[in-house]
Amino acid sequence: MTILSINQLSKAYGNIQAVDKLSMVVERGTILGILGPNGSGKTTTLGMILDVIHSDSGTFKWFNGEYGLYHRKQIGATLETPNFYPYLNADQNLEIVAQIKGVKQNGFDDILELIGLKARRKSKFKTYSLGMKQRLAIGATLIGDPEVLIFDEPTNGLDPQGIAEIRDLLINLASTGKTVIMASHILDEVEKICTHVAILKKGKLLAMGPVGFILNNDRFAELATENMMELRNWLQSWIEPTFIKEMNGYLECKLPEGYTAAQINKLAFENGLILTYLKVRSRKLEEEFIELTKTLAGDE
Repeated sequence: MTILSINQLSKAYGNIQAVDKLSMVVERGTILGILGPNGSGKTTTLGMILDVIHSDSGTFKWFNGEYGLYHRKQIGATLETPNFYPYLNADQNLEIVAQIKGVKQNGFDDILELIGLKARRKSKFKTYSLGMKQRLAIGATLIGDPEVLIFDEPTNGLDPQGIAEIRDLLINLASTGKTVIMASHILDEVEKICTHVAILKKGKLLAMGPVGFILNNDRFAELATENMMELRNWLQSWIEPTFIKEMNGYLECKLPEGYTAAQINKLAFENGLILTYLKVRSRKLEEEFIELTKTLAGDE
């Protein structure tokens, strides 16, 4: 079932075209990452589909019109910085959210358990760490058991531990069958969490599809040995020099089709090189993103 359909949606702020004729379709159960650098139109897009920002042109429809004017009751969302009453605790803040949503809720035990704040439920919001505040914001989106959850930069400003906690929480939520839409500029997080990705730049949609479809089948090797010059010379004897990059302590190269780590290690040894480091991996979303923004947006 189609959860959200967007058709030619546009929004400008003066001379700045924040979103430019954006069209996309989101199916039920999708974990969609809207990906792009700051200023790419991610937050504006979320604002428009949540009816908090008026579009200049274009249309969008939730749930194929199934819920009519009450579709917002099936959507839980948090945009930008979490805002709660600093002197109230988690239960009190969630109760206010429930009242605003018009939802009758018999306590918040399940939500607080899920977001990992049950032990701190009676602590004032102002005493929470940034990660805890973000988790409470995610908890607020769950009130009323909506079908769709929308998050804007859910790991923004968090330390590595906080990022990992929010990532695990979002994956857990997605496993319940809910449709999740999240905007982010952190490519690695999108790759770990999302089933689908939409790549934006300057308000334009550059590509959209399953993460595995967006990523091509290129394979890369990371290699190191005691004599890096000899390693480079050997690689250049069978790999195009432009496909070889010097990284911090190792060389990275794009592999011809069919090469495995075992084959590379064997070839190196036969050519007098003992590798001290070898890793063969698939293309990263970050690399694909850079390539897409160059080739499709006309960057040099």
